[in-house]
Parts: sequence; C-alpha cells; structure tokens
Amino acid sequence: MEDDGFPDLRNNLKVALTNVAELPRGFAEITRQLLTKIAILDEVFGARAVKPLHNFLPKLSEYDAMLENCAKLHSDWAPWSQVIDALAFLFQKYKEEAAQVAIDETINFSEKLAPFINPKYGV
Repeated sequence: MEDDGFPDLRNNLKVALTNVAELPRGFAEITRQLLTKIAILDEVFGARAVKPLHNFLPKLSEYDAMLENCAKLHSDWAPWSQVIDALAFLFQKYKEEAAQVAIDETINFSEKLAPFINPKYGV
C-alpha cells in the first residue's frame, strides 16, 4: 500500500481491511499487523486505532511487578515501544480526536500509559 502506482488497488485494500476490522477480532489483528507500518495504520484507521493500541499495553494488574523491577520494564520494552510510537504519532497528528477516542472508548488509558511517559519516546 506504500506505492501510489495502483490507486484502485490501494482503495480496495483499505476497504478490505476496514471490512475485516468489523469482525470481533479483526480490528485488533489488523492493528497488530500494521504496528510497524504506522503510516498505513493511520491511513486505514486514523484516530480510531487508539483503541486497539491501548489494548496492547499491559494490564494494570501487571504494572506493580513491572515497576518494582525497572530492568524487567526495559527488557520487555521492545513489544510496547511500537505501540507507544504509534500512539505518539496518532496523538501528535489527531490531538483532540485521538484524545476523544481514548476518553470514550478505553478504560484507564492514562494509567496504562503512565509508566511509558518519557520525552525520549515522544510521549
């Protein structure tokens, strides 16, 4: 989808991904597959991707053990760094719209994000 040589194919792929996202696990799975391709994730879902990205962060019940052992937090950082990068991109681009998705469609967004807040990561 990164090449504009086939605009019809590009639009058909976006429609197909959007249709699959309507399935119960579809949105999360497509988001997971596009996690390393933030521009495409943005093109397909825009600010709506905040919700599944939020769900990829660790559960609040897991944070006490992670925060007690900072080395564990940083050793496990790799899978979450892509999530944090994608969230930072979406919030920088969509600002209020992304914040509204976080407020309306997620639970404990700020609490789940708090351990990862660091200017070094763009958050």
